[in-house]
Order: sequence, then C-alpha cells, then structure tokens
Amino acid sequence: GAECRRGDLLAAAGAVASPALVGMAAAAGLDTLTVVRTPQVATLVLGDELLVRGPARDGRVRDALGPMLPGWIGALGALAYPPQHVPDTLEALALAIDDAACDVIVTTGSTARGPVDHLHRALDRLGARVLVDGVAVRPGHPMLLAALPDGRVLVGLPGNPLAAVSGLLTLVGPLLAGMRDDPGADPTLPEQRAVLADSVSSHPDDTRLVPVRLDRGELVVSAWPLHH
Repeated sequence: GAECRRGDLLAAAGAVASPALVGMAAAAGLDTLTVVRTPQVATLVLGDELLVRGPARDGRVRDALGPMLPGWIGALGALAYPPQHVPDTLEALALAIDDAACDVIVTTGSTARGPVDHLHRALDRLGARVLVDGVAVRPGHPMLLAALPDGRVLVGLPGNPLAAVSGLLTLVGPLLAGMRDDPGADPTLPEQRAVLADSVSSHPDDTRLVPVRLDRGELVVSAWPLHH
C-alpha cells in the first residue's frame, strides 16, 4: 500500500500509455490495458518532377517532403510508413490510394485542379466523401480532407513544402489527436506569447500562417519571421 491503495485512480481514461504508466500498472498487478491503437499513416508523394536523390537538375526539383513527413508524423503520435512515390497519372494514384493498408493516407501535391492534378478525380472514382476542400489560410489553402468508404481518411497536402507543413500542423495534427482519443492534445502547437521582431505583410482575404524562430531573452521572447 505504499505506492497505491485499493480504489485509487492510477490513470484516467485518455491518458497516454507511457513506459512509466505501464510499469505502474504492472506493479499494481494488472496484466492488460485497454488502449487506443496508434494511427498508421501512409504517405504518397506525387509529382513526376521530383528527384529522390542529388540536387535539382534538368528542370526537376528535389523531393523535400518524402524525407521530412514520416518523422514529423511520428512526432504527432502516429506510426508513419516509408513514403511511396506515385506517377502523375489518375490510374496510378487511384490504385495507390486503394492499396494503402493504413488508417490515414497523406498525399503531397495534386490538390489543385490543374491538368495533371488527379487527386479530386481519384477520390471521385473511389467513392470518397470530401470533408474539407480548401482552407482560407496562406500558405496551405489547397489542403484537403476526405473520408473513404472503408473508413480510411485521406489528407491532401499541397506540394509546396511550407504549405504542406502548414496543413500538417493545422489539419493532420488535430486529426491524429482525435484518432488517439485525445482531441485536446496538440503537442506541436503550444501557445506562447512573443514579440514579433520584424514586420509581416497580411493577406487581403485569408489568414496568414507565418513560421518564426523564437529567441528567448531574459525579459522577452522574440519571434523572427522566416521565409522558408
């Protein structure tokens, strides 16, 4: 009875099953815990113009999102699969979405409605229900959220890396927190007060999302706007 007594609440519903909590439960004599499974996320990187190694060349650019997203998705509390590069065709995209064995599919690019942007048509072909089709923010306004008939969820991120990160933090993060039965959790976006250290132009219509670098002084925290 030194650590806990009969009837004590060891962990409230919704608590994270951390190593410390698991050890405490074992010490109390519990053999099993009922948990919410970690969401499993597949990433589909779209764009024939993307290179997977070396510098940009011959009119093609290096893929920055494929290497970055799995680690960031993991930090958001999900299990991220290695990224898969998908050719810029409707058939290839629809097949990759249909074959993805996961809870959440994250795509990069193809969220607009240009001649080689096939995401909307692929979702129509698969019978998906689009829940979010654009958000009034810059960067990141063409982000997309759709529900597939089998219960999987697809998040379409813009192809621009900064716009994709904006969608990752404002759309994917809350989605994964909700799937973990922790809708109030968003560890990547702690609220902080800081003094803006440089001017930032606004957008005439949309909310502008600005990445900053925080400098913590003795008396004040300064936020320096970043361009990339």
